[in-house]
Amino acid sequence: MATEPSPSKRARVDAEAAPHLSIAGDGGGSGTAVATAQVNGEQNGTREAGEVARFPGVSEEIKACRLPAAVAADDKAQIRREITLEDRSQYFALNECPITPPTEQRMEQISKVVSNETLAGCWDAGQFHCARCARLLYLTSAKFEGPCLWPSFREAAQADALKNRAVPAGEYNGYQCEVNEVYCGGCSLFLGHSFKDGAETGDTHPDAAWRHCVLSLSLSFTPDRPATEAAATAPSSNGTLPS
Repeated sequence: MATEPSPSKRARVDAEAAPHLSIAGDGGGSGTAVATAQVNGEQNGTREAGEVARFPGVSEEIKACRLPAAVAADDKAQIRREITLEDRSQYFALNECPITPPTEQRMEQISKVVSNETLAGCWDAGQFHCARCARLLYLTSAKFEGPCLWPSFREAAQADALKNRAVPAGEYNGYQCEVNEVYCGGCSLFLGHSFKDGAETGDTHPDAAWRHCVLSLSLSFTPDRPATEAAATAPSSNGTLPS
């Protein structure tokens, strides 16, 4: 099962971003419109470039995720005009493999503005696919509440789901644990990073080890269909659908 956060550790999406969220239009998922707990009393998602989030319960020895640099109001407006959950082509066009710091920062900014990282708070049973090529990447059952803004997963849905590129120790935000850049195994879309600190950063599963920290805009969520719905639409023995 997914390690769902307690209600006290979940916060509503800020009102400024909420009108732009439509997870139902992103692969058909319902997507609970919540995000992880507020960071340092932040009110509207503004922060200085390079500022790091500190979360209660995470030891000072564990480096917190670096948050996206602040985005000016006019830049936010332009991003929302050009990129939506239904049309992410300009976001995809930015992609690089291997990723560079400027491109990573820009993709983080765009993902936050367009999606508000709502998938971090999506705990419905289902599948998370690559938003560009639809490759199956993660399952909700491998999801847990990590220490950062983005969705956190314990492991990929299948062995060939991802491409990993190792990052030398200490080169990414000061982490001393093992760190990988993570890309879609099909189209090489940049997804985020994986850190071998899952057991120290919120994953209570017996197999806790890795924490995959993934951009919501690189994902598309599809909920599992209830068994009754699946049975109602299943072909009969002669291959026809029920009337």
